[in-house]
Amino acid sequence: ATISICWVCGDAGREIGVYDLNGELVAVTTENAAKNDVLYSTINLPAAGTYLIGSDCSNAAKAGGNYFFRIVVDVIAPHVHSWSDATCTEPSKCECGETQGEALGHDYAEGVCKRCEAVDPDYVAPQPPVEGGDEGEDNTGDVGTEVEMNFFQKIIAFIMNLINKLLAIFKK
Repeated sequence: ATISICWVCGDAGREIGVYDLNGELVAVTTENAAKNDVLYSTINLPAAGTYLIGSDCSNAAKAGGNYFFRIVVDVIAPHVHSWSDATCTEPSKCECGETQGEALGHDYAEGVCKRCEAVDPDYVAPQPPVEGGDEGEDNTGDVGTEVEMNFFQKIIAFIMNLINKLLAIFKK
């Protein structure tokens, strides 16, 4: 555990000590400050726990007295990320808000994402073949069978096919 303290030196050379509850010195500042200096010190302790903090006892006679304060040092464990799975649209996230990696992106098959069932906005369903006419006979006029026809072209092709069949019946 690490603690930071701000203190006034008082007499020159006075240091601050940290003691366990049995009075044993655990750590001490090492600034060797001048009289009445205001200091900021960082002290490393062996572990979290309850300590006494005050003038360094080895310097107590020279310093003219000791003041001790009880402190409790808690160590907070560092945050450990708990990552969610990435989705099609979101990267992996931790509950703290941090993200890692990238979104997976959609995996479309026949217009639907395999993972999240989102609809592919660019998907065009295949059109069924146009019915009517004899095999090998082009009943669509100049349009041709390999060009996709719009709704009105399909109606016209159907009517033309019907007229051709009626004419064939009347010719017989």
